[in-house]
Amino acid sequence: MSHLTRHVLREGCKAGIAFEEQGLHIPVAVNISATLVHERDIVTMVSEVLRETGFDPRRLTLEITETYRISNFDRAADILSDLAALGPKISMDDFGVGAASLEALQRLPFSELKIDRSFIAAI
Repeated sequence: MSHLTRHVLREGCKAGIAFEEQGLHIPVAVNISATLVHERDIVTMVSEVLRETGFDPRRLTLEITETYRISNFDRAADILSDLAALGPKISMDDFGVGAASLEALQRLPFSELKIDRSFIAAI
């Protein structure tokens, strides 16, 4: 999973730079599996890709998916805080799907919430 994440993150940042060169300052969002927020390697990966590409981290959003898979909220909170310190926004993706979504929302440092369509479709 981490190899795929690195590839998608790098390509997303490169695309963001290509947009900039065209005069477009478009933000980039990349999904990150919640399984990766248990290991500090994700912080190193994001830092390396940002450094390699030169992409402005303030224009990057890391969307954490599958929050029901987070088993250690304290560790995940530390890692997400370290990711946020690099500059990107940290978003909870697909809120309303999975049993742990509310607990994750309460315990983790998200700067953005993306509500799943199935959760609000009847509104």
